[in-house]
Amino acid sequence: MISLFKKEIRSFFNSLMGYLVISVFLILNSLFLWIIPNNGFNLMDSGYASIDGLFMIAPWVFMFLIPAITMRMFADEKKAGTMEFLLTKPLTEIQVLVAKFAAALALVLFSLLPTLLYYYSIYELGDPVGNIDSGATMGSYIGLILIAGAYTAIGLFASSNTDNQIISFIVAAVISFLFYTGFDQVAELDIFGDLDLFIYNLGINEHYLSISRGVVDSRDVLYFAGLIVFFGALARLVVQSRKWDKSTRRNDLIQFGLLTAMVLLLNIAGSFEYMRLDLTAEKRYSLNEATIDLLDQVEDPLLFRVYLEGDFPADIQRLELETKQMLDEFRAHNGMIEYEFINPNESESDDDRVTFAQQLQQRGLTPFTIQEANQDGQSTQQIFPGAIVSYQNAETAINLLQTQIMQSNSTQVNNSVQNLEYNLASALRRLILKEKPTIGFMEGHGELEAKHVASIAADLSGTYSLSRFNIREFQVDSISGKISIVDQMRRINRFDLLIIAKPQTPFVDVDRFLIDQYIMNGGKVIWMVDAVKAEMDSLSYASEFLGIPTLDKLNIDDMLFTYGVRLNTVLLQDIMCAMVNDRRQLRPWPYFPIIMPRVKHPITKDLNAVKLEFAGTIDTIFSPRVKKTPLLVSSENSKAQAMPGLVGLKSLYTDANPAEFRQQYLPVAYLLEGEFESVYRHRLLPRTAELAQLKLKNTSSWTQQVVIADGDIIKNQLNVIDPNIPRGTPLKLGYDQYIPVQYGNDDFMLNVVDYLLDESGLISVRSRELKIRLLNSVEIKNSRTYWAVLNTVAPILFIILFGVLYTWNRKRKYAIKA
Repeated sequence: MISLFKKEIRSFFNSLMGYLVISVFLILNSLFLWIIPNNGFNLMDSGYASIDGLFMIAPWVFMFLIPAITMRMFADEKKAGTMEFLLTKPLTEIQVLVAKFAAALALVLFSLLPTLLYYYSIYELGDPVGNIDSGATMGSYIGLILIAGAYTAIGLFASSNTDNQIISFIVAAVISFLFYTGFDQVAELDIFGDLDLFIYNLGINEHYLSISRGVVDSRDVLYFAGLIVFFGALARLVVQSRKWDKSTRRNDLIQFGLLTAMVLLLNIAGSFEYMRLDLTAEKRYSLNEATIDLLDQVEDPLLFRVYLEGDFPADIQRLELETKQMLDEFRAHNGMIEYEFINPNESESDDDRVTFAQQLQQRGLTPFTIQEANQDGQSTQQIFPGAIVSYQNAETAINLLQTQIMQSNSTQVNNSVQNLEYNLASALRRLILKEKPTIGFMEGHGELEAKHVASIAADLSGTYSLSRFNIREFQVDSISGKISIVDQMRRINRFDLLIIAKPQTPFVDVDRFLIDQYIMNGGKVIWMVDAVKAEMDSLSYASEFLGIPTLDKLNIDDMLFTYGVRLNTVLLQDIMCAMVNDRRQLRPWPYFPIIMPRVKHPITKDLNAVKLEFAGTIDTIFSPRVKKTPLLVSSENSKAQAMPGLVGLKSLYTDANPAEFRQQYLPVAYLLEGEFESVYRHRLLPRTAELAQLKLKNTSSWTQQVVIADGDIIKNQLNVIDPNIPRGTPLKLGYDQYIPVQYGNDDFMLNVVDYLLDESGLISVRSRELKIRLLNSVEIKNSRTYWAVLNTVAPILFIILFGVLYTWNRKRKYAIKA
């Protein structure tokens, strides 16, 4: 068998055709990967330090390379009449097939060897040097080897059926094409219903995609092994048919049937018990346990309609690819997951495109405008980088591109990729959650009205059960005609979370007691409090107004102090601030700080800038059993203006002097976690006979609170500008219609609530760091020609040098024998 293996290798390299086949393979690769620009495969145009283009194009080039290698292996034997001579040697048909298969696969691997230069080149072009995921690359090469094995088995089967090399080549190429993409085309006809996924899984492409990104799945390995064994068995059957009689034919067919059945059974069994090896550096395709638990709960078909199909720049194409790969991971864990990619701009009619875009916006997707340079200057395109997820009778929207102020497109896309699993899994959670945690928006102290928190309420309503709770309204006993504080405690304790948004009137003793004991019983609270009264409306009547401290009036400062924080009666000013439209121009307003995410925490990770309005600052108080984590802090150029004090338009029309903004990283929001002490631990209870009979709880069980020194952080604007929607319609939280700009207030508040209430641990997915792997654009611009020539010429020179040395060595051996 070894001798036959060596004979096949020698036969290939003894002819000029062998070198020509490998050279054509390498030239095609270099043209698409290094020479032709903007073709979707060019490695230097992609902007990312990977050789994914090779693994995208190689399966197609293999359809011609491998049939060219295998076409002569049996066809020549038949044509020369040496087939019978070969079968009379002390070799079984299986040994003959294994030897020829191993020889053909070895030649394919030899053809791939020069492509390692591509890896080295991208390694050197990375920013910084070496910024390439070697593990993912190794996994991708494993995928190429497996697909090469499948094509090789198909090629041997085609060659065993004929004595004509051309026919063998064509048959092998056609069968390889059908298995690679034919099943995908059939499944996309959408006429087989629930069988579509099964048909997809019959094709090579479905299994190659997983491995090509660096994830080795035992199911994919079993598929390729089964395909190799099946076509190898077919080739053996053809070879055996040359010496069939009535009895041997029956036995051989039975053996073939049993072998095919065994292959099918192994693949079916492997679909239930499988192993996955994520070779990527950051384990980017290893799903979090919380995500897997959610996927296990999907019992009916769940469809992701992703609007990321189209002719996009490289950054958006990467988001599209990563989304497909993540959804493939979801589908690998649960076959009920389905997805389709849709081009929202495919309609030929402008009116249809506008109508469709409006429908997507109404369903919750945010449009994003991309600008590209072309021969005519700049072209713009509106896209909807998001998805609509449907399950049973419900649907929810996901915006996959997380925009961030003052961040490059590549950084925004990379951050969006890092949060893909969290965003997609959060959508699953919203749709399949059966028992929803309850949230109460507190009323009774002039808190924000429902219309001003409508945006965040709408976003939360898919995952949580919401209601407004007036702590000042008591139910009256129908018999005694009295109100019961104990009953009010039961009402407030039914909430998993209380949201206190911008209270403006005092909390009386009973209110304070109810909230305090709610916390002592493990309740969670988000406090959004203005310690100073300051509103933009005041500037409508005068050029300045007096900011007045109101924290003492609210009567909650001692409660917060006991829990571990102190609100300062100041107004935060920051050079990094939002713009204000005075109807003539946009001017920076230091009283509207823009808070960039500077704290490493799942709540703020990759968060867009958060806009504050007349915010204060927070100090912490020593409390050993409470952990305090700052969530929002000012920039390094900020200051706290003591109140009472004047707030005037002068600062709007005067350029900020950096010398006056010397304070750094002033905290605006804190997360408090731990065991809190009751504010009534050493105080008298409110004077009611009913409370005197209650047993006071002095220390809470472990719980959490969030304190934010800005009541407007959760307040959405009401439409006054857009004529296409009714005046007064609540706008998306964080959207400033006067500029217009979308800030990250909505995402921040959603993250806070999810962190406090999501017991599944899904928020921990946001802690995962995926390293951004970019190419050095300056180096590529300066030495593009060098790398293109190197990767085109060097592989061909390697093949020529090998041929010269092989021929010289062969002649030398022949000369010695003579």
